[in-house]
Amino acid sequence: MITNSNVNKYFDFIQELYCHASYIINTLNTGTKRNFNLQLELPNKFSWPPAKKWFSTIFPALAQKVVVKNTKNVPQIYNGVVMLKANTGNKTGLIAFDYSDYPEKINAEALSHSILYFKMQYQ
Repeated sequence: MITNSNVNKYFDFIQELYCHASYIINTLNTGTKRNFNLQLELPNKFSWPPAKKWFSTIFPALAQKVVVKNTKNVPQIYNGVVMLKANTGNKTGLIAFDYSDYPEKINAEALSHSILYFKMQYQ
C-alpha cells in the first residue's frame, strides 16, 4: 500500500533517479560515457522464462549508460513484471517493468513496492 510515509521515504531517491533517467534518455544516441553513480541489478532468472527475450534488447541498452550486473538478489515474484534493483550509492529501490499483455491491468502489488513503474503494453 502506498502511504505518505512511503512517498516521503522515496521522494529524494525518485528525484535523483529521475535525473539519471532524463540524462539516459537525452543521451542514448550520443555515445556519452557513464558519468554518474547509478547501478542496476538485473535478474538472471524470470518468473516467465520467455520474458528474457523481451529484455534481451532493453538490458544491453541500459548497460551502455549505467553500470549493470546480473544477480540472483532481485526476486521475480510478480506475474508479468520484471523487477530491477537500482542503487545510487547510498539509496536503493526497485524498478518494475510490466510487460503484461493486458494494457488495462496494473500490478498493484508490484507498483506498491516500486519507486518507478514502466507499463510496456498501454493504450
